Amino acid sequence: MVAGLMTQGVQFIGLYWALDHGVPSGLAALVIALNPVVTAGLMIVFLGQRESRRGALALGLAAAAVVLACAPKIVADHGIGLGIVAVIVAMVGLSAGGIYQDGSVPTWTCGW
Repeated sequence: MVAGLMTQGVQFIGLYWALDHGVPSGLAALVIALNPVVTAGLMIVFLGQRESRRGALALGLAAAAVVLACAPKIVADHGIGLGIVAVIVAMVGLSAGGIYQDGSVPTWTCGW
C-alpha cells in the first residue's frame, strides 16, 4: 500500500498538478525520466549502496544532460517554478516507492 501510494499517488498527483499549472508535458517528461538517477542516488544516500566510478559518472552525466535540456525553458518561463517543484516531488515519490517496493528499506523505517 505504501509503495503504491508513493509510486502512483504522489507521482500522478504531483505530475498532473504541474501540468495543470503550466509545466509543458515535454519538460515534465524529461524530469520524470530522471527516475533511475534519483533512485540510484536515494539508494546511495539512505541505504549505503556502493556505486562504481563508471556508474557514478553515468549518473552524473544523466543528471547534467537533463538539467541542460530543461534549463532554457525554466529560465525563459518564470511562471512554472512551483510546477517544476511539483514534478520533482512526483519524481522523488516514484523513486522512493520503487525502493520501498523492492524491499530494500529496513522495516524500522516504515513505522509499522
